[in-house]
Amino acid sequence: MFARVMSIQIQSGKLEEATAVYRDYVLPVARQQKGFVSALLLTDARTGKAVSTTVWETEANQNADAANGYIQRELARIGTLIVAPPTQEAFEVSVHTYS
Repeated sequence: MFARVMSIQIQSGKLEEATAVYRDYVLPVARQQKGFVSALLLTDARTGKAVSTTVWETEANQNADAANGYIQRELARIGTLIVAPPTQEAFEVSVHTYS
């Protein structure tokens, strides 16, 4: 499995709104992407920082969503809520568990 980790700086006072957009719009679309496994959104209300981790069955699945425009469309949904372009890293998943 493979993971994409994206760090996003949210505008002051907009973290709850950004979290709702992620939960209500970004995740449903992510679930429709081929090879999607799971997602996790971590937030820090003090700093406005959010970290999204998405897990994919294969590296090709992870890269396909960038090629088909999924990432750009979903970032556009929160574009007015972020301070700067997000940073992005990709990893191979060594351990993954749910409980």
